[in-house]
Order: sequence, then structure tokens, then C-alpha cells
Amino acid sequence: MQKKKKWLLILLVCVLVAGLCLAAGALGMRYLNRQLHPGLQYLGSGVNNISPPYLNNQQGDIAQRLWAQKHPYIGRVPSDLLQLLTKPKELYYFATQQHTKEEPYGLQLWYGTDKAGYQALLTDPDRQKLLQKNALIIMALIDNCDFVQYSIKWDDVPIDYMNYDHSDFERMGRDGFTLTYDKAWADTAIGGDIKAVAKSEEEFRAFLNTLDQLELSPVEPEVME
Repeated sequence: MQKKKKWLLILLVCVLVAGLCLAAGALGMRYLNRQLHPGLQYLGSGVNNISPPYLNNQQGDIAQRLWAQKHPYIGRVPSDLLQLLTKPKELYYFATQQHTKEEPYGLQLWYGTDKAGYQALLTDPDRQKLLQKNALIIMALIDNCDFVQYSIKWDDVPIDYMNYDHSDFERMGRDGFTLTYDKAWADTAIGGDIKAVAKSEEEFRAFLNTLDQLELSPVEPEVME
């Protein structure tokens, strides 16, 4: 009986030792993995709190989604491209024109605002920076797009092109002005060929990461009569 108890005690001790060894091994491997791969410490329930560059919880990987809109022709510009670009908070979109009858080809975007927003955008070049960055992105992604125009109108009520003659956007709303950014402006802004920055997704991502560091020169607004 004593021998049996002795062997049971030895077996119990062995089981405890083995369990401790396994636990220590697991902890050691977790520590080693974190040393070799620091990112592993973020895996699990906290993954939604990670925000890599251009990751938005609502829209996903913005760089990837923008890259997916790349297209050779302005006449078939993907509608998702414009939805992915952030516009100044003063503006709302009401119409698009694609200029494809003769070169240079380009995209004209019509925006509405109130009088205060109109005056701010007309007189303050810093408020135009977001439009400039968007123009660079559009020209980079659409191969034959060589200019982007923003035509901005104001009115006391939201402009709805359904209430006007669709062929004459200039008559909608009240006063207006246009900002035109062409390929020459874009090439000068980035110090190279704007079309070359989107040869691959990796190059396009690198380009997006430089946008905030670029010195973007304002263009002269063309006031509509």
C-alpha cells in the first residue's frame, strides 16, 4: 500500500512539473514572438483599434480603394472615385462634366455653397488646398485626364440641377468662379510627371504619403459673369 501511495505521489509530482513546463514554454514562446514580431501583441479583440495609414473604419483602406478606380479614360471615370475624395466642408456636389471632344481632356466638377463659403473659398488659397490634392489624385489615376476644374456657385438654398436647364450649369444658383488645375501645374507641384506616380499601387501609396508635404501653388480663380 505504501509503495502504491509512493508511486501515486511521484506521478502527481510529474504531472505538476509537466504542466509547469508547458505553461512556461507557452509564456516563453509568446515573449519570443513579441520580440521577433512586435505586431503580434495587437492581435485579437483590439484589432479594430489599429489605424495604419489611410485606414478608415468606415471606408477601409483608402489608398487601395482609390487605386482600384484607376482607369485609362476620363469619359468613363468611376463614380466611386469622387465619393472617396474628401471635399471642403463648405461644398456640396451637384453636377459633373467630362470634356472629351477635343484635347486636352478633363473633368469639371460643379459644387454649391452658401455666400459665406463662396467668399471664403474665393479669397483664401489655404481653403483650396483640399481641392488641389484631389485634382492631383484624379489626374494621377485617370490616364487621359489632363485638367480638373472646380466650378463653385452659391445660393441661399441648395442648388439642384433638376430644377434648371441641364445644358447650362452656369445659370444655376448665383455668382460663381472656377479653379482650373492642369497637368503642367500638377507636374510642377510634384516635381515630375503626375502620370508616373500611379504606375503601381506601391508608387501610388508613396505619392499619397507625400501630399501633405507638397508646396501647392494657387491658381487664379476665373469669376463667372
